[in-house]
Amino acid sequence: MPEENYLIAAVLLMAAITYLTRATPFLLKMEKTPRLFNDVIEYLPVAIIASITVPALLVGKDGALLGLHADLLAAVPVVIVAYWTRSLIYSVCAGVAGHVAITLLA
Repeated sequence: MPEENYLIAAVLLMAAITYLTRATPFLLKMEKTPRLFNDVIEYLPVAIIASITVPALLVGKDGALLGLHADLLAAVPVVIVAYWTRSLIYSVCAGVAGHVAITLLA
């Protein structure tokens, strides 16, 4: 029984934290907040995605830094397609196609 209470409390706490982090920008009056705060909120998703993606690209599965591996090679067409099209869906498709092609050829 104590384990069940712990799990229920953990799920409720995670739900509350997730809700607060997603609702905070909507709850705050953006026109009354300082410009610096608005700039930070605007670039926060990009920083989070970069902090997840960059280490995965730079460190290979064997732990070697800057080794050539499928993820790093598949990122090349993603960057090219994203630069030329500015489209998220085309970039994702290029990444998936590049990763599949690289893993099939290797």
